[in-house]
Amino acid sequence: RILPGDGIKLLSHLPCQYLDKILITFPDPWPKSGHSHWRVIQKDSLMQMHRVLKDNGLVFVATDSDVFYEWTRNIFEQESSNGVWEEVCPCPDRTNWLPIVSYYEQKGINEGRHTMLQCWKKT
Repeated sequence: RILPGDGIKLLSHLPCQYLDKILITFPDPWPKSGHSHWRVIQKDSLMQMHRVLKDNGLVFVATDSDVFYEWTRNIFEQESSNGVWEEVCPCPDRTNWLPIVSYYEQKGINEGRHTMLQCWKKT
């Protein structure tokens, strides 16, 4: 299913162990450090994702923002130290989970940016 909108708000309404995977593709990176609290990946949102994912569920992240990529990696790694997440490396072939190039991805490519992918497994 697809939700066009803020999926983080939806997470609190979903039952535990409901989803197999969550895709976060090209969210607003909020690149200014003072705006970091607006980024979709936060400690609280990861806790909600962990709750609604089935065992071994996956979170896929696609971005062309270095700031967002590093932010996401740092938040997941902090939670990985608690044994909550494990990085899937290399990230599974995107043709299986993101087989198209979106408008926002193409816009980034046209502006000289490249797509960076991450995959994290619920442990």
